[in-house]
Parts: sequence; structure tokens; C-alpha cells
Amino acid sequence: MGKFVQRTEATFEDNVGIGTTSPTHLLTVAGDISGSGKILNVGGIETEGNLGVTGSMTVRGAITFPAPGTTTAGAGISDAYFKEWTVEEIGYGNIVSTFIIDLDRLIAPYASVDLVIGDGPTNGSVASGYLGRLSNSVNGYIYKIIMICAQTPDSADDSAILDIDLVADTADTATGVAANDVRLIDMGGADWAAGTVKIVDVTANLDDYYLYLVRGDTTPTGDASGTAYTAGKFAIKFYGFIPPTF
Repeated sequence: MGKFVQRTEATFEDNVGIGTTSPTHLLTVAGDISGSGKILNVGGIETEGNLGVTGSMTVRGAITFPAPGTTTAGAGISDAYFKEWTVEEIGYGNIVSTFIIDLDRLIAPYASVDLVIGDGPTNGSVASGYLGRLSNSVNGYIYKIIMICAQTPDSADDSAILDIDLVADTADTATGVAANDVRLIDMGGADWAAGTVKIVDVTANLDDYYLYLVRGDTTPTGDASGTAYTAGKFAIKFYGFIPPTF
């Protein structure tokens, strides 16, 4: 049999089975699902309304909350070996947005501090080199950020910039830190290395802010003309909250 689709209210006094010996197909209901007894569906239950059970509910798989939206990186870091956003609701309005990036092939700017790391050139004037744009309606009101280094940044001539800060800017074409920027992760001259973790609490409202990785305070050694990264893997997690509607 196919799937059972219920668009209006229906009341069943007895068991409702979909399939042969057990309900193995998807049960889709546009309204609410309410059960005082047992609701069993091996294939899955999908509802656009509420799922209410007055007794106990056992879940052998996973409960998935639909993401409120997506976040997209700018064109100015398209050369990155890998970059990916995931946005998920973990329940009751709590949103976790995770950005993973491999710096391989991106350019470390050497001209001065606070320049954006991106596709190039070496003076940090890359356009739209942002990691993504935060939105309260998608990512929630950000209250905590965790940045994790999974692979130490490196370059072919061993002169890679390892002091990398995370900043937020209201412009999508920023080339460096401006007066109205928010420095979210400040290494303070220290270098990132595999296993380094930074955790910060956020008090500023980051709605409609663009995220950038920029060169920190450290003066690099080696080739002063700038060089491309050959390594450097990071995960950045943004914890936000969207007040649920009751």
C-alpha cells in the first residue's frame, strides 16, 4: 500500500494499520496527531501540526526538528577546499548553526593586521569574503560561540598566519575590521593549533551581521608577499534562541 494522508479531522476507535502486518509506511497528517493509547508507525510519522500523547512515547530513531532557514557563505571564499553550513533546531527554540571550513587554497593577507582571509589578493581586499550572514529569524539570538581548530593552519613556505580572529561586520564587502565591527574571537596574538578551542559568550545583537576570518595581531615571518594556506580546518558553532510560539 502507499502512504495514508489525512487532511481533515478523523477519529478512530480501533487500531489503524498501514501496510500488511504493521504500519510500515509514512503516516502524514496536516493537522494534529493525538493519542491516548499507542501510536505505532514503523515507517515514520510526519505532521504539520502538533503530536500529542497523553501516555508515554517511545522513539527508536530520532526526532528531527525542521531548520528555520539556511545560511550561505560569500563568493569571496569560494576557493576554500571545503566549507559548509548546517542550521538545526534542537528543541524549544534552541538553534545551533555550525560552519565548517578548510582554509586550504585561501590567501592569508600580509599587508597589515585585521585584513580578511579569502580568495585573495594578498592585501585582503577580497569582495564578499564572509563566512555567512547571521539572522535572528534563522540563527536565533546568538548567545554563545565555540570555535574549534581541528587541523593546524599551514602553507607551502611555512609562513602561514596562525593568529586568526573571528569578527562580525554589517557590510558584506568588508576588507578589514572597521570601528563598528564586533570582534567575536580574539586570539590576542596567540596561534591556532589542532585541539585549540575558544568559547565566548555573546552580548551584542548580531542580527544582519556578516562573519569574517581576519589576520590577527601577529606579524608573520617568511614570504611577506602573502601565501595560500595548504591546511587549516575549523568548526565554528553559533548557539541561538528563537522564542517559540505557544
